[in-house]
Amino acid sequence: MASFRFIFLLLFLVGNCIAQQTPLISQYMFQQPLLNPAAVGADNQTRFYVSHRTQWLGYQPSVDKGGSPNTQFLVAEIPLTFVRSAVGVHVINDQQGPNINRQVALSYNFRLPLAGGVLAFGGRASLLSKGIDFGQLKARDNGDPLLGSGQISITSPDFGAGIHYSNSVFNAGVAMHHITEPTFNSGGNDAINQQKRLYVASAGYNLGISYTVDIKPTFLVRSDLINTSLEFGLQAIYDNKFWLGGGYRINESITGLLGTTLLNNKLRLGYAFDFVSNASAAKSATSHEILMVYALPAARIGKKSIIRTPRYRYN
Repeated sequence: MASFRFIFLLLFLVGNCIAQQTPLISQYMFQQPLLNPAAVGADNQTRFYVSHRTQWLGYQPSVDKGGSPNTQFLVAEIPLTFVRSAVGVHVINDQQGPNINRQVALSYNFRLPLAGGVLAFGGRASLLSKGIDFGQLKARDNGDPLLGSGQISITSPDFGAGIHYSNSVFNAGVAMHHITEPTFNSGGNDAINQQKRLYVASAGYNLGISYTVDIKPTFLVRSDLINTSLEFGLQAIYDNKFWLGGGYRINESITGLLGTTLLNNKLRLGYAFDFVSNASAAKSATSHEILMVYALPAARIGKKSIIRTPRYRYN
C-alpha cells in the first residue's frame, strides 16, 4: 500500500503541475524578452538581466529542505540594427519542491518600421528539461524500494513565436510558447508529462503627467486554454530614475513594485513583493522578486539607428 501511494504521489507531481508549468514573473513589464521573442531588442539596447524569485516564502512541505517555488533568470538581448533584427539568449532554472524545470533558449526577430514604431516577428528555439529530486520526496514507509535517490531529468526541444509592436509610448505583443507541446516520459505510459501550449499577451502605455512624472498601466494574460492568469499593473515613474507601483494577479495575489536606475540609466534595480490574496490556506503569504538589468549602447554598423527618448522606454 505504501508503494502504491508513493507511485500515485509521484505521478501527481509529474503530471499535474499545470498552473505553474511556466514560472511567474511579477516584474513582467521590465522583462518582455522572456515573454515574447519578438520583444527582444525592442529598445535598441544591449541588455543583460539577472533576476531571482522566491514564491510563497516560508511554505512548509513534508520534508525539511523547503518546497516553495524559486526561480532564477539570466537574459541577454542584442539588437542588430544594421539588419533590422535582434537576438536574445535566456536561461531559466525553476524548482518547485521535487520538480526541477530548466530552459536554455535562443530567440531571433525581424523588425519592420510601422506607423512611427516597430513591428517585430520573432521565433525561439530552446532545450527544455524537466526532472525530479527524489531527496524532496518522502514515503510513508522508510526504506521503500520504489523511492528513488538522487535526481533524474529529461530534455526535449521546444519552440515559440511571437509578434510585438512598440513606439515611443506604447507596446503590445502576443506570443505562443511550447508550440509542439513536448512530452517528458519518466517511466512508462502512465508517467508522461506534457508541456501545455501557452498563449501570452501583454501591453503597456506611458502617459506623461508632467515633465518629470509618467504613469504606466500594464497588462498581462497567460493561458493554456485550461488555466488562465490575468494581471494588471500601474507604475508611477519619477524623473526617469525612480518608480513605484502595484498590481493584481486575479485570484492569486496583490503586488507592490519599486525600483531605481543608476549609472546614467545603465543599471536598473527592481523589487516586487506579492501578498497572496487567494487560497492563502494552501500557500505561504508572500512572494519576493529582485531584478537587475544592465544596458550597453547598441552596436552600430552602417547608418546610425534612431535614438528614442529614454523617458518613455521601460519595456
